Amino acid sequence: MACTNALQGPRICRLRRLAATLLLVALALGGAGAAVAAAVPPGSAAPAAGGVARGWQKVSMQATGSYFELYVPSSWDGTTALPLVVFLHGAGANPEVYFSNIGPAAEGAGCVVAAPKSSSEMGWGLGNDDQIIAATSVTAASMVPVDPARVSIAGHSAGGAGLCLIRRHSYSDCRKARSAF
Repeated sequence: MACTNALQGPRICRLRRLAATLLLVALALGGAGAAVAAAVPPGSAAPAAGGVARGWQKVSMQATGSYFELYVPSSWDGTTALPLVVFLHGAGANPEVYFSNIGPAAEGAGCVVAAPKSSSEMGWGLGNDDQIIAATSVTAASMVPVDPARVSIAGHSAGGAGLCLIRRHSYSDCRKARSAF
């Protein structure tokens, strides 16, 4: 995947390609996402999907003071439960930075991506990030049918470190679903 912005250096391009690869690794570990899947209520596998746009859309979460970006593949038929990858951005970034790399990877894999915004510019694990991640999982599953057996969490840079910290404190029972790069 080529970076289209001439201001981006080779290092940034490599990091963004790595993030896309990370998404696919997380999807491959899909059955191991029990901790994040636990936040998805059992009855949420078949929500009303009418009106859910394909591609990227911003979803505000008033209760957490944050938002997430939801990617729904264009090939989705509107009813089939899809795998979900919750993707945590790096420090000083936001979910939008990863659109050009994660979107095509998610499209190819046929998965939903929910990329929340951390509570701090310094990264993850410093505020109510565990609540943001849980609310992201639940809200995404209320918008698009999610296969609870195929839920993963991934993070790039500080997002990878953050998911390790958050999982150690909040989701200690499930470590193999981590995909940190």
